[in-house]
Amino acid sequence: MAASTDGAISVHLDEVLIERGMTLTELAKRIDITQANASILKTGKAKAVRFSTLSAICAVLECQPGDLLRFDPNLHDAIKSGAVGAGCNVVLVEPGDRPIAVVKAVREITGAGLKESKDLVDNVPSVIDRLERPDAEAMMVKLRAAGATVELT
Repeated sequence: MAASTDGAISVHLDEVLIERGMTLTELAKRIDITQANASILKTGKAKAVRFSTLSAICAVLECQPGDLLRFDPNLHDAIKSGAVGAGCNVVLVEPGDRPIAVVKAVREITGAGLKESKDLVDNVPSVIDRLERPDAEAMMVKLRAAGATVELT
């Protein structure tokens, strides 16, 4: 799951892709958009989505717009009032050549069990956690030290 730039809309394109066994590259080709634009959509960094693009995604993935996007009014109000920061997602992009070390790092950082941690590492890209930026950056440093490719969204 990725969040929009204001944090109140969550983007679940990565989850739907995993459920359908499709890569982002394949989706981009099938709906005729660039890989870069598909990535911007998936990570929630898009400022807008054309209805024609959303329709094409839904047709290819056989889903509804609500399967891809969700609005949290409580989070929206909390962000607007300054009570909560928008935060960011820590996304594991690739485990690198030391996946066992990355699984250990995920377990240590999140407190998750072995199976859950291994599933996150095996099913990249995967969202490890949603945190305030300083905590997310600290997590990113630990995962990179274990050999993973990580990004913040």
